[in-house]
Amino acid sequence: MSEEIQRLISALSAIKPSEGGNTSAQAQEEAALFIREGREAREEDRKRAASDRRMREWFAPWAFGVFAFWVVFLAASVLLSGFKLWGFTLSDTLLIALLGSTTGAIGLATVVVKNLFPTLGKK
Repeated sequence: MSEEIQRLISALSAIKPSEGGNTSAQAQEEAALFIREGREAREEDRKRAASDRRMREWFAPWAFGVFAFWVVFLAASVLLSGFKLWGFTLSDTLLIALLGSTTGAIGLATVVVKNLFPTLGKK
């Protein structure tokens, strides 16, 4: 056992039993259980961090690709429709809907990205 655990157990063993009958051995068992639970919690935190890292490694390029495609698609649609290249036209209503939906997509992406990549110090 580490020195920290030894100090904790020795400090707990120095505590006199309370009226509830809590003996020194029981206090040591409770301390050992507390320490074990702390280790398990740290291991769970490590696993969660590794999972978050894998998700970020997958999501970042995917999100960039989707948003880059969307911007190129919108720019091409507006340019083709505006200059009526190759007879391509879109109604004004459809153009407004396409450009308006971009606002919602950017808002949704912002929420997802901010939660997936939180700033340091916040959890």
